[in-house]
Amino acid sequence: MEAGQVATKSKAHYDYIIVNDVPTKLLTIGKTSISARSQEPLFIFFPGNPGIIEYYEEFLQEIYDNFEGKLHVCGLAHAGHDVLPRNLRAPPPNENWHLYGLQGQVAHKVDFVKTHISNDRPVFLAGHSIGAYMVLQMLKQRKELNVKRSFLLFPVFERLAQTPNAKALVLSSLLLKLATWLLVALLFVLPEFVKAALIEWHFKDIQPSMRNRIKKATLTLFTPAIFKLMVNMAEDELDQVKQRDEGTIRDNLKRLTFYYGSEDNWCPIEYFRDMRRAFPDADLNLCEHNLKHAFTLHSTCEMSAFVSGRVKDSLP
Repeated sequence: MEAGQVATKSKAHYDYIIVNDVPTKLLTIGKTSISARSQEPLFIFFPGNPGIIEYYEEFLQEIYDNFEGKLHVCGLAHAGHDVLPRNLRAPPPNENWHLYGLQGQVAHKVDFVKTHISNDRPVFLAGHSIGAYMVLQMLKQRKELNVKRSFLLFPVFERLAQTPNAKALVLSSLLLKLATWLLVALLFVLPEFVKAALIEWHFKDIQPSMRNRIKKATLTLFTPAIFKLMVNMAEDELDQVKQRDEGTIRDNLKRLTFYYGSEDNWCPIEYFRDMRRAFPDADLNLCEHNLKHAFTLHSTCEMSAFVSGRVKDSLP
């Protein structure tokens, strides 16, 4: 590992590693190793947007605990979606958007796997929201990987601009850009304790065990430079996530698991039905627990139990 490890009271460990020229936060659980020499089964998670990996800590730790350490578990933040320690510097996004846009984030994940994961190590891939798109791209670009199963959770990999939430953004794109710049300006001048108080109030109904971690992650999101990066990446997503990659899905169908929300305005239920018609033999699942798209802000145990069950079915 490079540059300063930070340990938490849980089994979670945070490190900064260089991925595709960008210092990036890596979350590992317990005794997880990402050494290229390791051969233990590894679960690799890619977040949605924002790609702040702290939002997923409970979820990933629950998966790790379900296997009592026999499955190694890690999650990789998106490039640029974290406040770096003073001793680390990242290439400026304005001059290096190829590292931070949607395709840059895909290249970032591919570089991580290429550098740290041997081709014969058993791997499970998982992505939430736009992270599901990144999983499919990984399967397309790294066919030599020993991927046992991949999980696309509340998946965003097709027709994003046609979804209810995206349509609302597109219709008010000018207002959105204005609101974004105003919010960024406000974030520059608001004291940290005011931001913290507002976040604390917003998440007051979340269970205390999750609240501090979510508050910290949201404070990171409300760093002006990171917030702008998130919004600009979202614009890339709207422009580039169009038709689903049927070839990649078909080539990997037997090792793909899809989990759709019953009420998800980023991936409406019509997309689930379309997939069921196009791929009747696919492992397509519709949520029965009323989980929200941003499920890690509410409850993670249902999702971790579902994923763990499918992983167990794919292990020897």
